[in-house]
Amino acid sequence: MRRTLLTIAVTAGLTSMLQAQEFGLNKGDILLEGQINIHSSKDKNADLKNSYFRFSPKVGYFLSDKFAVGVDLGFSKTNREELGTNNNIFKSKYNEFKVGAFGRYYFLNIGERFKAYSELNMAYHQGKTTMAVDYDDVKSNYFAANGGIGANFFLTKNVALGYSFGNIIGFSTSKIDEEGAKSKNQFYLNVNSFNNFFETGQFSLTFKL
Repeated sequence: MRRTLLTIAVTAGLTSMLQAQEFGLNKGDILLEGQINIHSSKDKNADLKNSYFRFSPKVGYFLSDKFAVGVDLGFSKTNREELGTNNNIFKSKYNEFKVGAFGRYYFLNIGERFKAYSELNMAYHQGKTTMAVDYDDVKSNYFAANGGIGANFFLTKNVALGYSFGNIIGFSTSKIDEEGAKSKNQFYLNVNSFNNFFETGQFSLTFKL
């Protein structure tokens, strides 16, 4: 009887501890988040290969229970093969580095685990295109400011699955590093994000320290 009561007490205690886990965000917490994108394709008819890799880590600090600021970094690499004249294969590589800053505000909680946020970010991109044939490398500079929404679903109190629904509004300016080149400016309002966010969105893994 005592053993049964002890087992019930221990089980009740563990259940209470698990239920008492806090899935909230607090002032002073550190946010670590990252996205990895890998894509590879091959055209067997033309023997063409294409690949893409991108890694985008974020580090943030919570100034309050709902607002965080941080840095946003990124690296991407693209390899492309295209069929040129006389059935020659034209190869090119594009590498890009990104450094930026972001501000994130958590505005909605659904239960304890699901938390939606809005985010503003600004980033500077620098890219370089390298041709396999005898051409000079082409360098480019790119600046962008975007606003969008996303959400985190906490699997544990420190680990969450993230999903960015895509940028809703943004501005960008880009320029090729060549003499006489002019900058290109673009402003967009992507209201269709709410209709196709499963196509434009991206998953990530989030850690709270």
